Amino acid sequence: MANTQILTIAKFEELKKSPNIILIDFSATWCPPCKVMTPIFRALSEDPELSEIGFYECDVDEETEVAALFSVSSIPTFPLVVFKGDGSFDLKTDVITKVVGAQDGISFRKVYVDALAKIKSE
Repeated sequence: MANTQILTIAKFEELKKSPNIILIDFSATWCPPCKVMTPIFRALSEDPELSEIGFYECDVDEETEVAALFSVSSIPTFPLVVFKGDGSFDLKTDVITKVVGAQDGISFRKVYVDALAKIKSE
């Protein structure tokens, strides 16, 4: 069972107020590459090596404000975000890495395992 939650603007504002690491799946129901990536994203949410990451799904058609905050221009887009916990958000410094488009599961996972390892080592 996937360990994902829906990301709304209200949830986004709440997440910024505590130190969090989150991975977001920006997608749309009509997008074929998004449909390919959704099961891969959901499987990743169950990966024990990535248990420190909160996994969120955000429909760009329903949550346009959140998509705009991240300057999402192509879907699917998967930014890994580290919040400082002070309520701020800076697209340039808080987004640690970002994958755009459909990927194979192994490469997709490696991006985030490597990014999490780097965050932990800093």
